[in-house]
Amino acid sequence: MKLAWGDVAVDNLAAPAMVQIHLKSDQEGNGADVVVGRTGTNICPVEAIRAYLRIRGPAQRPFFKDHEGRTVTKVWFIQQLSSRFLQLVTS
Repeated sequence: MKLAWGDVAVDNLAAPAMVQIHLKSDQEGNGADVVVGRTGTNICPVEAIRAYLRIRGPAQRPFFKDHEGRTVTKVWFIQQLSSRFLQLVTS
């Protein structure tokens, strides 16, 4: 997961309605854009990214960092996500 700061764009910094993410990991190496929009729900992806950016701090590479400033790896992310899902299922 080597998403760089410049790979993420919003349509309006003050009140974004959508976030565009440029991914470079397709098989042909061409890249693809993923656009997510505001949902107005409590699990809105646009609001989640805005909240993350407020906590994350100023523009630095890479885009995803943990609370200690280390790069978030794909393995770490999957482990964390799996752990949280397991907690939901077993509670």
